[in-house]
Amino acid sequence: MDKNIMYLGAQLVVAVLAFIFGKYVIPNVPKSVMDNLKILEKWAEKFVRWAREFMKSENGATKMARVVTMLKEIANESGIDIDEERLRAIAQTAYEEMIAGTESEEAADAFRPHTRRRTGTERRRDIQRI
Repeated sequence: MDKNIMYLGAQLVVAVLAFIFGKYVIPNVPKSVMDNLKILEKWAEKFVRWAREFMKSENGATKMARVVTMLKEIANESGIDIDEERLRAIAQTAYEEMIAGTESEEAADAFRPHTRRRTGTERRRDIQRI
């Protein structure tokens, strides 16, 4: 009888530990990985825009190499262990999003009505009508 109680007690302890591990440890691991990737994505967006603005005389490969180097520095400072291939993929994604955003802004501008500013005389006439 004592062995049966000890066996059930051990099962209870293992079940409680498994519950705690599954409830609190497992869900937090992917969050930290996703948080790290979101941090790198935000920096990549800024670095890609920086490269577009300030490295106009350079070619695309040079810009990409510089962006990857800066992302690697940020990853090292943050303690994020990531290889250069993934950093290139993050930078390429940020570049494609920037290009897509620029194209959508241009398309939206094409559909906006172009209005001219009213002159002072036109504004006075509108006020007099009221």
